[in-house]
Amino acid sequence: MTVDDMESKPHARTPILSWDNLNYEVKTKDGTRQLLHNISGQVYAGELVAIMGSSGAGKTTLLNVLAGRVQGGRLATRTPTKRMLAFVEQDDLMFASLSVEETLMATQRLDKQRRVAETLRQLRLSHVKDTKIGGYGQRGVSGGERKRVSIGVEMVTDPKLLVLDEPSSGLDSSSAEMVVALAKEMAQQRQLCTLMTIHQPSTEMVARFDKLILLAQGKLVYMGPAKDALSYFESLGYPFNTSELLLNKSFASAATTNDLTDYSGKDQTWQCRCSRCKRLFSSSNVRDMTGEAAYLATFEPPPMNRWIDERDWLLCTRNSALVFGLFAECLVMMVFIGFVFFQLDNSQSSVQNRIGALFALTVQSTFPVVIPVMTVIMTGRDVLMRERSGGTYRMSSFFIAKSLSFFPLVFIPYFVMYTGIYFIAHFQYVAHKYFIGLGILSALLLDVAHIIAPVALATLMLISACIIMPTPGFMQNEFNGLEFTCGDSSAICYSSGKDVIDTRSSKAQLLNLVLGFAFYAVAYCLLRWMTKPRYLWI
Repeated sequence: MTVDDMESKPHARTPILSWDNLNYEVKTKDGTRQLLHNISGQVYAGELVAIMGSSGAGKTTLLNVLAGRVQGGRLATRTPTKRMLAFVEQDDLMFASLSVEETLMATQRLDKQRRVAETLRQLRLSHVKDTKIGGYGQRGVSGGERKRVSIGVEMVTDPKLLVLDEPSSGLDSSSAEMVVALAKEMAQQRQLCTLMTIHQPSTEMVARFDKLILLAQGKLVYMGPAKDALSYFESLGYPFNTSELLLNKSFASAATTNDLTDYSGKDQTWQCRCSRCKRLFSSSNVRDMTGEAAYLATFEPPPMNRWIDERDWLLCTRNSALVFGLFAECLVMMVFIGFVFFQLDNSQSSVQNRIGALFALTVQSTFPVVIPVMTVIMTGRDVLMRERSGGTYRMSSFFIAKSLSFFPLVFIPYFVMYTGIYFIAHFQYVAHKYFIGLGILSALLLDVAHIIAPVALATLMLISACIIMPTPGFMQNEFNGLEFTCGDSSAICYSSGKDVIDTRSSKAQLLNLVLGFAFYAVAYCLLRWMTKPRYLWI
């Protein structure tokens, strides 16, 4: 095929993605190791492109480089944006307690009902849209349906380039063929380019690919129409079908010698495409995109999303173990603390008992809340990493939403516990004091529940920075207005609650407020740093 023929063909249109003389190396103990060697190519809208090769051929490396999931390098693009590209990871990371439809709705925010319904229909998921995703110990959708949901999560954002990492991994042959068939159908209907790595596809799968990119030990062996691959390799002395070719040892070893050279050196059509590709990589279009500057140059997600609150609230309320555990714990501690300090009177001995009851109430608002909440947050860490890599939302949105969604869940059982202890222990039966104490308890739950690990709590308890500091609020509220009787045997006599406050209470309430804000700031900064994408341009 000549250059003139190339100009008249549909493929002469502008490609979705182009790369020219792509090299990639990593540092090793002995220096560097080159994983990709001078690979060039381009893909177009409506194409289903498969990257194939034996283990260690560089399939995943090439896919990650093309998707920008590497650190450092140079990016050639006019408008770098994450929203043009959707990356479906090999592991299906989703929340088990959300349904299929809710998972997709949580991703799409604009015109979401129509687009989600269309995506469900295209991925053959309409019949399971109300079924929970499921996970360990929880029944849900099948493995093939779960993979299609992962694809749908990325598709509802309407990308121009869809990248899939081993979409057939862990699936039976029927489910794997359906995933490939649906990827082909969506590529044609939505005019997007679908790029996937795949290992040992069946003949039926290979027939669905528009183009093959075949790698061997990091070198480009073939890039062109899938239907022409068999005849091409037969002409080179390898009469195998595409799947068998990858397992042939002589083929893999020949890839490192002059016996089998790159397809770009054998085909005039590909030479024409490479010359067009090189024009895209002129110096005016190439920019260094490393570090924070690359990340800031990409799409900035909206500052706050209501759907994050809605999703987190659903996740909290559907976690039956967490809800039941918090209520059971609060009821048990209400009875235990309430009857240990049962019906306190106004004698001198009740002074220390009241302080002990308030101290127990403070402790109960820290340790037991932290452990289940931290567990829930850590189980969703992988999903957070995936969504952060895709630029779905800001870190501040996640942090605020998580705090707001957990607060009602924690507050309601502790409201029941506080009310029971208040009346069983016979604190002052004054309405405004009851509500002031409830407000202090709310502040404790909000400050400590989501941000301090148990080890940090134990440390702060020892130095009296976490436990003693909140107690003066309870003491001011409870002891103000109380009058005590002095017995003949009392070594120390407190005639009023004011005497107790002056003697026992700390004056550093402002420090407690500062500590609360400091904990939030440190927690936010650490979470943002730990989940920040460090890739080239996503």
